[in-house]
Amino acid sequence: MKPFRFRAQPALDLRQKEEDTAEAALAQAEARFSASKRAVDESLAREAEADAARDAAVRAGTAGHTLLWHRNWITALAAAVDACRREMNRQETVVAEARQAWYDARRRRLMLERLRDRALARHRAIEERVELQQIDELARMRFMLAAAERSRE
Repeated sequence: MKPFRFRAQPALDLRQKEEDTAEAALAQAEARFSASKRAVDESLAREAEADAARDAAVRAGTAGHTLLWHRNWITALAAAVDACRREMNRQETVVAEARQAWYDARRRRLMLERLRDRALARHRAIEERVELQQIDELARMRFMLAAAERSRE
């Protein structure tokens, strides 16, 4: 009996490479999303520090132009927070798209693997059937030889 050969193995290898590529892209997208999330957290912390500094300046009785500077500084930090949030949302969308691409690539690979597994099961069933036929033939031949020996005696 011929050894098992899955004719679609090159396609399965290609699907595996596609899945690996999609998985790497997903990992990179998740890393960029994590970085943008950290940037948002850091921007929020800077904004909170600026608010605290402004409040301390107000309590200390600082001049009006300093309070105006604090207000402008906090406004700029709020704009930076908004920009970081927009980037984080964009990266979140990229992660969702990369995850879907990885999922699709994985599904296509698993489909081919199921086909390979079914083909291998059929091949093994045929091998087993051939082996049983050979065993039956051998047993029949032994029985016939034993019967021929008994008939000679």
